[in-house]
Amino acid sequence: MLSVGSIVINQQRKALWLQMEETGRFLVKNLAKNVVAPLLEGDNLSLNNLITSLEARDQIIAGNPARFTTKEYETFVHQFFLEDKLQSFEPLINRGNANVYLQVERLSVDQLKPVAVAVFHEVVTMVNELETQEQYNAFFQEHPWTRPIVESLTTLTDMGVAIHIEEIAEAQREELTVKLAERIFSEILGYVKNPFIGYAIVVDKENRIQAHPDINQLGQLYVWPGGTTPFNPEEDAAKIHHNVLFKGEQHIDIAAPVFVRDKNIGRAYIGSVHVGLRENSIQKDVNNAKQRIIYTTIIAILLGSAGAYALASLVVKPVKDLVRDAELLGGGDLDSSIQVSTLDEIGVLAKTLDDARIKLKDARQQLIASERLARELEIAREIQMALLPRDTPILDRVEVGALYRAAAQVGGDLYDFFWVSEDELGIVVADVSGKGIPGSLMMTMAKAVIRAKAVKSDQLSHRLPSGDGGDPASVIRKTNQMISQDIRKGMFITANYGILNIHTLRFRFVSAGHNATLVYNSRTNELCEYNPKGIALGLDKGTIFDAILQNQDIPLASGDLLLQYTDGITEAMNLQQEEFGEERLKEAIQQYAHQDVNEFLASLDQEIRTFTEGFAQSDDITAIAIKVK
Repeated sequence: MLSVGSIVINQQRKALWLQMEETGRFLVKNLAKNVVAPLLEGDNLSLNNLITSLEARDQIIAGNPARFTTKEYETFVHQFFLEDKLQSFEPLINRGNANVYLQVERLSVDQLKPVAVAVFHEVVTMVNELETQEQYNAFFQEHPWTRPIVESLTTLTDMGVAIHIEEIAEAQREELTVKLAERIFSEILGYVKNPFIGYAIVVDKENRIQAHPDINQLGQLYVWPGGTTPFNPEEDAAKIHHNVLFKGEQHIDIAAPVFVRDKNIGRAYIGSVHVGLRENSIQKDVNNAKQRIIYTTIIAILLGSAGAYALASLVVKPVKDLVRDAELLGGGDLDSSIQVSTLDEIGVLAKTLDDARIKLKDARQQLIASERLARELEIAREIQMALLPRDTPILDRVEVGALYRAAAQVGGDLYDFFWVSEDELGIVVADVSGKGIPGSLMMTMAKAVIRAKAVKSDQLSHRLPSGDGGDPASVIRKTNQMISQDIRKGMFITANYGILNIHTLRFRFVSAGHNATLVYNSRTNELCEYNPKGIALGLDKGTIFDAILQNQDIPLASGDLLLQYTDGITEAMNLQQEEFGEERLKEAIQQYAHQDVNEFLASLDQEIRTFTEGFAQSDDITAIAIKVK
């Protein structure tokens, strides 16, 4: 009797695997035909929404942990200073060869409060060790979540003065630690993913990835799993590959070709779609089913063939219902819900597919809003480009050139030229913190205010620089007084403003927390850095700003080259996440300083492009070059 039971169990197990594979194959083929095919023809934004929907974060359920790769977990722990603070949570953490799993269903904000208290004390200790504005900026850049905590304590102490924990009101300490615990818990929840679908990938006919959970893979050639062969464009059959490794977990890769019909060429192959189903999730369901089948088999043996037939019917019917609902979903019907009629593995699969349907529907609704936002950003970029100078000044003794390359988003870089007197040219290079429309609006305001303060004066005969408020330091002080009243909290503007006397070739400028000005001396072949004291516009309303800011004079001679730039150049990254850096910039200046201004800027731009290897830039690239003939 046990032998017969073992045969029945194995047959039932194989049948369940085949049913799940057939259901997955059918779903992927219909997604390829009715959902991915229209999107692959030119709507990459919708493709990304589709991928996000399929592998999005799922609800917190028992057995569905937060999933980290080892690198992601180390980054998370380092980011929140948790290296020595998670000992009490070790029972909730499981480590594999390449992954870390955290059982979030047994975790809460209240449990994280003691950890948050320790992190809060460490943040205060580290901030107390900071001495300069550059150190504050570097600290906030590496740990941006600490900025609200430090800013909330500025009523207790000025920058540079130690913060004493015991002097902070108990209610405020409690509020800060609760918010910090909530932030850590929210960060952990961001790694709770769909327990069934591990990934989804869309590949075009050139075998290049058009949509992928990892944005760094976009545009790369797709590599098929080891031991498999690519699609034959003439075939219309889905492929199933077991034991596909993705982020340290085994998956079943179900792939289907994508075809479209064209009135001229007929049926055409345009790509493929791959969906990875986590094997451990399926195996868990199969193991649960196997446990139930053991009891079912004993009853079936006792009751005979009639009972076995009735039991088989109960197992097959939910699968048929699920296949029918999957047909509707694959056909593009996102309004008809998938019915969950059982609580076993078929019910789990139905619930997962219904969650995917809801997310696909939300993605379609978000697409309309995304297209509207994209148009608004396009208009903002057109306005931003219209505000930049169209031409550079043409002078007898001096060449002036500009390099500007915008990032993907609307940025906040600014450069400007204007005459402040008959002999003196005002030059501005600035960088607004933040991106998008707020950064663009702040750039527009900064340009208008600097021009107004530099060109207009109470004196009837206005000659610059002078001692009556026309020198660069006086202009920037007045600019800060106006901007600091209206700038949004957390935003600031770094800027260089200088005045070039076209006859004496003296360049007088100030730096409001901006990058150093680099000058190549053609007689000595040396490269000098000039970085007078100053803090960014908007950080202080006047007392500290006015006291620190100071003018700097640079005498220029024939053959000398002066360069002012924004950090988009030095922070440009390549595929290996390496920055271009100041040393490469200095080497490029010394290598190409003999060229005229436009050739020099073109050579510098090519050096940056060669280094980044086409990697998308995250910040505007701006530079102003002045060369004496």
